[in-house]
Amino acid sequence: MKIVALAVLASTIAGPAFAADMALKAPPAPAPVATWTGLYGGINAGAAWWSSSMNEQTTGTAPFVVGPVTYGSTRNLQAAGGFQGGYNWQFSPQWVAGIEGDFSFASINNNGPSTVLPGAPGNFVAMNESVQWLATARGKFGYVLGSTLWYVTGGAAWERANYSGATTFFGAPAIANTSFTRTNTGWVAGGGIEYMATQHALMRVEYLYYGFQGQSAAVVCTAAGAACAPANLTSTYAWNSNNIQEVRAALSYKF
Repeated sequence: MKIVALAVLASTIAGPAFAADMALKAPPAPAPVATWTGLYGGINAGAAWWSSSMNEQTTGTAPFVVGPVTYGSTRNLQAAGGFQGGYNWQFSPQWVAGIEGDFSFASINNNGPSTVLPGAPGNFVAMNESVQWLATARGKFGYVLGSTLWYVTGGAAWERANYSGATTFFGAPAIANTSFTRTNTGWVAGGGIEYMATQHALMRVEYLYYGFQGQSAAVVCTAAGAACAPANLTSTYAWNSNNIQEVRAALSYKF
């Protein structure tokens, strides 16, 4: 009996020590495998410039036909920034497909200053076009290299743009003015490089090229009295198709 009691006592004492030793020697849990798959959302900011021209032509009863006046495009860097969200699917170790939507506030302007109408001294025209915001719905396809995703992207795009044109005749008693806002539909294409800093933090730099159709308006001269007659003046304004280019940085959180 003494032998049995001693064995039980030894087992009681050694048991916890043995269990603790096993716990210390247990292999560590494997680290989670980084993946691009998942929902994400974040913010972006960058610079944009565009290629867009405007022109005006005034016509009337012969011989009162003047113009046209043409304004070239502006290429100054102007600000744009907003937010984006989407979903990535890493369907193989090296390939990722996804969808993304974004909305950016913009300050992109093309100002045509007051210009004398050719052949009609004392008559002036001015035009303006400005973009308030840009939005896209795009597909993405990319190649994974380490912690970096190299991708191309493209899809539909929208812009909210303001347009204005003003022509003054005969020292300004007569005018042919217009001002309106439109939401234009177009397309966008580009690409970028995205870096997975952590399982949840994504950083990128990307380039986007937008294409939109133009707008036009024909405005009949108006004035008090008979200032517009007998010339029957009409000013036709054209804001030609515009192509916006944007380079931006973005930070996203992957859920």
